[in-house]
Amino acid sequence: MAEEAYYSSLWPYEYVSVVTREQVLAAPVWRADRGHPPLAARTAERLATSMFRKLPGNGLAPDRSEIRLVDTGNGLHWFYVVRFTDLHSPVTGLPFSADIVVLMDGTVIEPKPPKK
Repeated sequence: MAEEAYYSSLWPYEYVSVVTREQVLAAPVWRADRGHPPLAARTAERLATSMFRKLPGNGLAPDRSEIRLVDTGNGLHWFYVVRFTDLHSPVTGLPFSADIVVLMDGTVIEPKPPKK
């Protein structure tokens, strides 16, 4: 894994969260066959919710629609992606959403406006 980017859209704002190889390698290792991950999913959700609430355009209430574990490809380094979906805005088409990345050491990757 060199670098992964997660894009978010909370009208009228857009964000990108970039996870680097160095950040992932600095976080604790977890083998999926060894029980629970170093960071509990509930803790990742709490940390991500705190970051989400700081983002402009986040709506009134965070609706967490998904928490997923992402394997970086070697079975040792993982991170969470917590997705929030705005189910309250009257939009047509896909609802606005934000992906917040949380590393296994509890580091939250701050979403930033994409470079233009």
